[in-house]
Amino acid sequence: MRQVKIPGDLLVVRNDRLGDAVLALPAVSLLRNAYPDRRIYFWASPQVAPLIRCVEGIDHVIEGND
Repeated sequence: MRQVKIPGDLLVVRNDRLGDAVLALPAVSLLRNAYPDRRIYFWASPQVAPLIRCVEGIDHVIEGND
């Protein structure tokens, strides 16, 4: 995989349902491996945020519906 220069932190947005958030997790793993020095934020719905907080590789979870 070709690495692209990323100037700052990374934000993954899946603020909908559980299944959609779970399907985004492999992307989080790939991002963590490709950019180990970057912070990864995950924007999740309040219903999904507690689960996402348990995922290794995510530095901070932002709760929000919109």
